[in-house]
Amino acid sequence: MTRTPDPESPVAGHGIGHFLGMRSMRNPDDSVSSWVTPRPSLAGAGGGVRLGITTYLTDVATGITSGLPVLSRGEWVVTTDLSVTLSGAVTVGPMRIDARAVRVGTTTVVASFDIVDESIVDGSPVVGGGTSTSRPFPFEFERDITQFPVGELLAHDGWDDPPDHSLLEEIDGHVRRSGAASSITIELVERLRNPWGILHGGVTASLVDLAVEALVPDQRAVSLTLRYLAPGRVGPIIATAVPGSRAGESGRRVRVEVIDAGHDGRVVGLADVVVL
Repeated sequence: MTRTPDPESPVAGHGIGHFLGMRSMRNPDDSVSSWVTPRPSLAGAGGGVRLGITTYLTDVATGITSGLPVLSRGEWVVTTDLSVTLSGAVTVGPMRIDARAVRVGTTTVVASFDIVDESIVDGSPVVGGGTSTSRPFPFEFERDITQFPVGELLAHDGWDDPPDHSLLEEIDGHVRRSGAASSITIELVERLRNPWGILHGGVTASLVDLAVEALVPDQRAVSLTLRYLAPGRVGPIIATAVPGSRAGESGRRVRVEVIDAGHDGRVVGLADVVVL
């Protein structure tokens, strides 16, 4: 059975789920799996699913699996940091994120996840992974919108017929290059917010990825560490990428700062991205 999520549900994905063609499922052990099928509009340098899309999918899967254990306390979670590494490009897929909570505390929930390329039949299909940290908070929404029955596929309406335009077009991003820096600016419209009215964490990751691409368009982003420092509430939201240090023999780090320009320029996120 496939169910379209209640638009107010924290497990709905919000943001750009329809564009991604994203779907998710709660497993019997309360781990969560989420999928996208690669297509040209989701691809970055090298042709595989771009790191920002992978991180968006990860944010959804880890958010659900981290939120389920604290529901009995009358709480849900907000992501505070994500660390994602891709060791291989997913060009055929589907790409699947398998996420599970590994520590549930009073103030922190930690989840781990694998990134799986379902097209790989010989050898390990795991092509990456990482961890997330979330902070529980008392929720003020109706409890019934958090119902996520085991084995039921949760997907946005029209997930199997997503649009063909690019990620940059989807978020209506505007690129600016100035000296050694590149930036992406978006207006914080309703569909780019989460259920609590703030900038969606997956959209933040997508902004980071696009800013890196604007800076080094021919290099592939392979790992990302993103710290969510404050909620983006007003907009415009600006992600600015600048060159960083070397990473290993062939990699390069890029630092990205995300600010809410309409909220006194407050910094809402910091990211460290490795490109090859």
